[in-house]
Amino acid sequence: MQIHRLKLFCSELPAQLSFYEHMGFELRREGSLMEMKAGWTQLIFQEQVGAPYYHFAFLIPRGRIQAALEFVKQKGIGLLPFEASEIIEFTNGRAIYFYDPAGNIVEFIERPGFAASVKGAFSLTEVLGVNEVGLPSEDPLALAQYLQTTFGIKPIAPESFRPNFCWVGDHQGVMICVKAGRNWLPTTKPSVVNDLELEWIDSGGRFLAKVRNGVFEEIKKIP
Repeated sequence: MQIHRLKLFCSELPAQLSFYEHMGFELRREGSLMEMKAGWTQLIFQEQVGAPYYHFAFLIPRGRIQAALEFVKQKGIGLLPFEASEIIEFTNGRAIYFYDPAGNIVEFIERPGFAASVKGAFSLTEVLGVNEVGLPSEDPLALAQYLQTTFGIKPIAPESFRPNFCWVGDHQGVMICVKAGRNWLPTTKPSVVNDLELEWIDSGGRFLAKVRNGVFEEIKKIP
């Protein structure tokens, strides 16, 4: 799965613009919208009063997480450790986390199968795309089943699905279906049901969908 477009809402657009511009992302603002290029993903923030926060992750090549950590620190951005570790190890990747001004839990993650071709200082040109987006729900298992049957998404590990957490996708891209109220790792910040717009391509085809109150609406299959 590849997430080609992700639109989120925020109430801190000027601060978001300044933050991501300081990081070095290629971006532009037009009215109440801010657009960022993140590899194969167009990441959009739209200003909205009282907007919620999200979890999303940027995919980087394997072997570059330590360089990304040093890059984030050099930008003066505080990391979110877990059990005293700044780099968090998973069975399918290694990651670091930080907050942006809108309160989003943002992640750089490396996965198997995306080997690094460079060494030395980290650059945002190494970002491959948005790898994860969180989808809080009152029934994650039902949402995961819906994503599979409606869009033909084939998770790489459906046997790992749990009532409060379902990892729907693959190492290129994944929708993380979590129980609303479950804390986002590595924080004590609970997940909240929110609105977003999402365009992705997978084995089932290419889709554009608006998610409202945790429900997929206005779905369009793109030829």
